[in-house]
Amino acid sequence: MLVSLLYFVGLGLALRDYAFMPGLLAVLLLLSLISVVLYARDKRAARLGRDRTPEKTLHLYALLGGWPGAWLAQQGLRHKTRKLPFRRIFLLTVVCNLLLLWLLLFSHWTDGGRGWLDGQVRVWQSALPARYNSLLTLAE
Repeated sequence: MLVSLLYFVGLGLALRDYAFMPGLLAVLLLLSLISVVLYARDKRAARLGRDRTPEKTLHLYALLGGWPGAWLAQQGLRHKTRKLPFRRIFLLTVVCNLLLLWLLLFSHWTDGGRGWLDGQVRVWQSALPARYNSLLTLAE
């Protein structure tokens, strides 16, 4: 749990000056929540002998950013912790996600993209009623 908490807190602190940060964190939290649900459903299906969630689906959600939730589910549910090929692919999805996230958010190659995205969020904020802006301006 500590790893997941540190991931989200660290990401939030690193991106606190960007207007898109709350939305990005919300998407990553949602992907993590979906991952937890998928693992729980798969664990239940395994115990009951029902159709299982494909491993490629579990890996896809981890790769897209839901790996903190997937990791928590693996540890909390004791599911997919002993299957070495699955663990290796999972670790690869975590590394790929972190590298891609770093490239998109912190690389000098993507400065223009971050600036554009930040500008778009600020335009959307100005179009929203004031009561919704407080939800989107946590970064400021």
